[in-house]
Amino acid sequence: MSERLEGKELPNMAEPIRTCIGCRRKSAKGELIRLVRDLSGQILVDKNGKKPGRGAYVCLNPQCIDSALTPKKLNKVLRINSHYAGPSARLKDVPDKIGTHLDTHTIDNLKHELLSIFNTSLACAPARV
Repeated sequence: MSERLEGKELPNMAEPIRTCIGCRRKSAKGELIRLVRDLSGQILVDKNGKKPGRGAYVCLNPQCIDSALTPKKLNKVLRINSHYAGPSARLKDVPDKIGTHLDTHTIDNLKHELLSIFNTSLACAPARV
């Protein structure tokens, strides 16, 4: 099968669509930045979109970052509290997440990292003439 495809261009597949948790706007996955709650319970910025864990997406602009990075919203979309783990989640699967709350230090670090990515993307963007 690979021999028949050799030298031919594969059809252009549509990029997945994701929703920003800040403004609820739908965009191509590559246009958004992914936040992920990894298996240890830490919330990280996933620049490549490949880290394992529960993910959520945010637009790369300051208004969406401020709107998205609130404890209530992150607790809900990343299912940090047991209330959001869903009916099928077993307690042994999420023992470290029960009763966990996001502190302001964690949220400030996430905002700082996202805003630095935003500023870097502005600096790398070609100047309009």
